Amino acid sequence: MRVTRWLALVAVAGLATAAVAQDAPPKEPVGRGAALHEQWVQGKKTVFTERASLSVISTMAARLGWPLKQIKDSGKEPDYNLKSESFQLFVPDTYTGDEPFGLFVWISAGNSGALPPSWLEVLAERKIIGIGLDNSGNERATWVRLGLAIDAAYNLQKQYKVDPRRVYVSGGSGGGRCASMLGVCFPDAFQGGFYLVGCNSYHVLGPPGEDRVWKPGYVKPGKKYFDLAANRSRHVLLTGETDMNREQTKVYYDAFLKDGFKHMTYIEIPKFGHQMPNKEWFDKGLALLEPTEEVAAVEKPAKAKAPPATRPAPVVSAPVGEPDKLLNMAKLYASNRRYDAARVRLKTLIETYPDSPAAAQGRKLMKDIEGK
Repeated sequence: MRVTRWLALVAVAGLATAAVAQDAPPKEPVGRGAALHEQWVQGKKTVFTERASLSVISTMAARLGWPLKQIKDSGKEPDYNLKSESFQLFVPDTYTGDEPFGLFVWISAGNSGALPPSWLEVLAERKIIGIGLDNSGNERATWVRLGLAIDAAYNLQKQYKVDPRRVYVSGGSGGGRCASMLGVCFPDAFQGGFYLVGCNSYHVLGPPGEDRVWKPGYVKPGKKYFDLAANRSRHVLLTGETDMNREQTKVYYDAFLKDGFKHMTYIEIPKFGHQMPNKEWFDKGLALLEPTEEVAAVEKPAKAKAPPATRPAPVVSAPVGEPDKLLNMAKLYASNRRYDAARVRLKTLIETYPDSPAAAQGRKLMKDIEGK
């Protein structure tokens, strides 16, 4: 029954209910964004020749629960030649190969793999390499879009020093739907996913109080991959107050929580529609994907250290807005029931900026989430 419901979607799974409004580069980028934009457009087109084993169509189809016959009979290209595809690569100028960087793979709803210049600033600040898929918009076969994203992650990890905990997949609108399938079904390729104004689910669900349903984009993965996606991977679903996909995104988010996803975050931007987020919201979402100190401690336990001697807290001159940023991030974590991550931010806020108004609110929030 699941397969039958999926059939109507497989040919159009890459399509959103409307094309996403692309955040086109400004005619005259300013500041650091200008230099990064210039670096992006000057000769960073990249071609790969080696397919990843996970991008083989039959392998992807099996993982997603898609019948191969339906792919062959869809009328769309059944496969692709990686050597004929192109990607747009952004490597921050601080990358030297001495330390591992993160990796951000972008699936657009349009045919250009370019990212907004302001996003490049965020990637550079966070030491993350970015790559976007060209000719991979909503009209392209979904399995091709997914395969190209897997190939990008695979090849860049061979060419650059990448932190395997910080390999993320993202997309907007129809690209967000593609990224959401990769984030859940391929947790061995991507450690987290940022799904913008569009996402898919394996559930048959519909708008509350209505008889209609949204067709699932894939079949729930088997236990091995489901456990990784639910317990280790981090997922951020971003939508807007007036986004046509808002209701679906919220329903899917609630379903993921009910299924036990531990690191699933929902962001709804006020007075925001079906569009790409600005630098500040992009940074907030990306921050939620980054490994927290608790995760790092679990993955690589540190040797026990003697507690430091008690001493007065140092007086720190707070950068403009930094206490508020920490408080807002803590609130975002707490609202999504990621209480450990919220406590980390609150602890930093209270210890670093103890006399700030934000710290006073932080102490109250810390008390509110005590024991959770």
